[in-house]
Amino acid sequence: MENPALESLVEQRFGDLRSKSVPDLLALPECKEDVIKVDGKDVTLCPIHEMKDGKHRFVLQAIRERWGRITAKVVARGFEIETDKQLRTLTPEELYDFT
Repeated sequence: MENPALESLVEQRFGDLRSKSVPDLLALPECKEDVIKVDGKDVTLCPIHEMKDGKHRFVLQAIRERWGRITAKVVARGFEIETDKQLRTLTPEELYDFT
C-alpha cells in the first residue's frame, strides 16, 4: 500500500540532508531518532551515519508501525561521500538492510 505523505516527508528530509556541507555531514551522530506525526500516525525518522569501506554513508530511514506493531512500513534513502567529496546515491541493493 502506497503512502504518499510518508514518501513525500522522506524525500523532503532526504533533500535537506543532502544539501548539508561535507563538514556538517561528518559531524552528524551515528543515529538520532525523531518521532513525528504523519496523517495522525507516529513515524520514526532516523538519520543514520556509518562508515563502510572507509567511506561515510548516510541513510534516512522512516518507520511507520502498523497492524498493532506486528509489521511496519519502512522507507529509506541514502548516499555516501566518495573519496573526491562527491555524493553518490545508494542503490536499492545497498539500502536493503534499512528497509
